[in-house]
Amino acid sequence: MEDIAKELEIDKLECIGLNIMVVMSDQGSNFYSLATRLEVTPEKPWFAHNGRKIFMIFDPSNNKCEKQLDELFF
Repeated sequence: MEDIAKELEIDKLECIGLNIMVVMSDQGSNFYSLATRLEVTPEKPWFAHNGRKIFMIFDPSNNKCEKQLDELFF
């Protein structure tokens, strides 16, 4: 999982003083792939990085949100 977190560059962002708590994205297929690789589910909407929970959420302003969430998780 650390390799996946490196893709997000979380460590670099935290080195400049940002406290990453959430990864948010549109409904792109790359985000679905990332959520799957990180084993993020509706029951566990987070992944661990450096001993902390970082939550993943979908952009709620996207009109296709409900349909795509159903396809991903149900």
